Amino acid sequence: SIEMKQLVAQSYTGKTPTYIRLDKNSKLLNPEHQKITLGKPSVVQNGKDGVIITTGSYLEVALSAVKKLEKKGYRLKLICLHTLKPVNENALLKAIKGQNTIFTAEEHKLAGGLGSIVGEIMLRHHVNNIIFKSIGVKNTYSPVIGTQNFLRKHYGVDESAVCREI
Repeated sequence: SIEMKQLVAQSYTGKTPTYIRLDKNSKLLNPEHQKITLGKPSVVQNGKDGVIITTGSYLEVALSAVKKLEKKGYRLKLICLHTLKPVNENALLKAIKGQNTIFTAEEHKLAGGLGSIVGEIMLRHHVNNIIFKSIGVKNTYSPVIGTQNFLRKHYGVDESAVCREI
């Protein structure tokens, strides 16, 4: 993917350790011209009715949910935060500025995941008077195995669940 090519090149030339989570998804979700920078969020789609912040291959689920909600009249901004550490806090705050409702959506456990990171940044910078909700896997042990799509549905983080939560 465009995102992976750019992030691997940047991590190679960087001066700090970098962790990149690979996925089997081969779909191109980012426009080819989009510049991806370690730590900086990428705005995938603009909207005024709230923002969804997602990460990695979950962008596909979030993008599908945004399109489905668009048919119901909701214009949501979609942001991909492809790097969880480091995060350019000022860039993230600029990307969410003016939004009254912020959602994070991920296929990770809620504790310590994307929602925790975004929530801590907002607290540190005194972002208030907003609705903030994290969508992700509840803190539970997984007694089941299956495909990525099966597990997303099982744990309530598939496209339909994201649309219901929003």
